[in-house]
Amino acid sequence: MPCACEICKFAILQNAFSLQFVKNQSEELCKFAVSQNGLALKFVIHQTDEICKIAIEQNKKASLYINFSNEYYEPQKYHTIWELIDLY
Repeated sequence: MPCACEICKFAILQNAFSLQFVKNQSEELCKFAVSQNGLALKFVIHQTDEICKIAIEQNKKASLYINFSNEYYEPQKYHTIWELIDLY
């Protein structure tokens, strides 16, 4: 029988928005989801800079879902959102 992480990964492969139903989100699973559909960033509980970058590379509109108030975002590292997403 497959483990829960394999089932979650399969569900996300079918639809990246399935991430919203995963309670114990691993960083690897979140990276997988946003690489499938950047807009799944909306459902990432613990956003890291790396997860945000992957999401935005996949879909520029994912920048709308960056949670700047989360504990993993380091505002002192960036002057603008454009530095975070490497658009210039």
